[in-house]
Amino acid sequence: MTLDPKRELEEFRARKRENLIRNQGHALLRKAWEDIYSWPPDWSPYKEKITYPLVKKAVLTHANFLMGRGFTTQVEPLGPNPPQRVEAQQAEKALFALVERCAGFRSLWRSAVLGSLLGTSGFKCYTVGEGSEMRACFSAIQPEFLYAVPKGDDYTDAVKVFYAYSLDRLEAAERYNRPPDSFKSERDISQQDRADYLDLRTTSASPLLQERRIPVVEVWTHDSYMLWVGGEVISNGDNPYGCGIPFVIIPNIDSLKSIEGLPDTKALLDINNHLNWLLSSHFYNVLRYLDPTLIWYGAPANVADIIPDIVGGGGVIPANRPGAKLEYLQYLGQGPDISDLLDRMRAAGIDMTGLNDLSWSGQSGASIQTGPSLEVNFTNVQSTLAAKQENWKVGLRQLFKMLLSLGSGMGDIAVVDDPAATSRGARGVRLNGKTIGDHRVTKITFAGLMPKDDATAAHFELEKHGAGVQSMWTTLENLGFDFPQDELDRIRQETQDSGLKPDVDAMRTRAQAMMTTAQAKAQQPELAGDQGVEGDLDLDIGPQPEGEDLANLTDTPPGFGTAEDGAVFDDGGRELGDLGARLARNRAQQLNELPDEEEGGLGF
Repeated sequence: MTLDPKRELEEFRARKRENLIRNQGHALLRKAWEDIYSWPPDWSPYKEKITYPLVKKAVLTHANFLMGRGFTTQVEPLGPNPPQRVEAQQAEKALFALVERCAGFRSLWRSAVLGSLLGTSGFKCYTVGEGSEMRACFSAIQPEFLYAVPKGDDYTDAVKVFYAYSLDRLEAAERYNRPPDSFKSERDISQQDRADYLDLRTTSASPLLQERRIPVVEVWTHDSYMLWVGGEVISNGDNPYGCGIPFVIIPNIDSLKSIEGLPDTKALLDINNHLNWLLSSHFYNVLRYLDPTLIWYGAPANVADIIPDIVGGGGVIPANRPGAKLEYLQYLGQGPDISDLLDRMRAAGIDMTGLNDLSWSGQSGASIQTGPSLEVNFTNVQSTLAAKQENWKVGLRQLFKMLLSLGSGMGDIAVVDDPAATSRGARGVRLNGKTIGDHRVTKITFAGLMPKDDATAAHFELEKHGAGVQSMWTTLENLGFDFPQDELDRIRQETQDSGLKPDVDAMRTRAQAMMTTAQAKAQQPELAGDQGVEGDLDLDIGPQPEGEDLANLTDTPPGFGTAEDGAVFDDGGRELGDLGARLARNRAQQLNELPDEEEGGLGF
């Protein structure tokens, strides 16, 4: 399905004008991230500009809380059977390989920083290469380049996305296989599609930069795709991907009226500017107090010529003119409580970001800040973090679903280690699009904010497994193991190796000894019946001889004969085993019927 290029470009320009204030706000926040702040137009050039990076500190703190401890991803199996779980694990390995090949973990961190700074995190999925060399990738997008049309009254999904950016002329020629001079630049079409971060008061960048930059506009719907580069429509037709619009938009904090989110720093920027002004003024006043300034009131017009002569020749400043006087400008008292005002503004800025002194600095100066008392100080942070994590869970599931969908049509992805394959002598398992198959659903689990959260969750999972209500596979999966089947295979290998598990080997030996003893007791009635022994057959055969081989026993019970090899026979010529010989001996001892060898044997 093709789109009307003229109509789509007109709509794009209208949405860009509509979001002009948003883009200007994004540009100011980006400058604050680079420690570039706004100053009053009449700021004295003699006052040094001292800055406190309140915005940058808040963004890094929120990004560390969100992504600092990471998250785990499991591909859900298509069924409950063990083979289906193994297939899901192989698909999960393929997903991890796709993420690593396009430096995806760095993109995740960068997107988390952009979300806290500008209010919206986003990703774009795409494919590179052709045929067997094709691979699926994703990258973090710039929120100010994105213009999304929400779906009806549902602000969590988009029906159309405009994505505008600029390419260097040489990059555009290489990417689209066209001569560099065939594209119109921003200067040629009098349109700037990338915000000018250097100076918002200018309406355009320098002519040289505009000549180098080639504007690009992508228009995406669920069924259509149009690409406009430098005044020329490169592509216009069906959506090349079967996963719909290949963009994932993750709001930082839900705005309740837009598909985009709210930043953690919007209200903090003005506080940071005023804090810088006060801090710089206070610094200037302190220097003036330490180095007083001489003020000459009523100085003549040629004061610039008089001062060098006086300083060089050691003369006296003429102050005999009417109204002329000399005095030092210095502070004899404390003046306004600037330090208190600085502390108040800093505390207000920290509070606006949803943090407190403890979560801001990560340090506690009181011994009572432990256990439940420490957790109370993180209550606001935990509630804000929980809302962000839910938004990210939804977005990451959409992102990984797109990657799995695009990767299912690929050739070889990677060769990964597999304990089961290694035990068979193979070097590893080759992953490709068939490995992914129909797997699309993933489970995202973020680590807890407090250290006790992980310990409590792990203990709970182990308790469920110990109670028999949860399998070992699920337990390992919930504990955060990336590949539970590989871990189970390693456990089996270690269990079979007595060198790695001596305690297990000793336990197996004891179990075998107990089983042998039980089997021997079960055979007692049958053996006693064969020997014609009357009475109670539950005989006490006495303690096991330690370190002595029963086959080497020389004491033969009376009434029994022995062969040269030490075997024991009854008077009927039947050979008795070790157990039969012992039963006969103990029976004779119990009956006190052990006569001397001269009197002959005892007959039964």
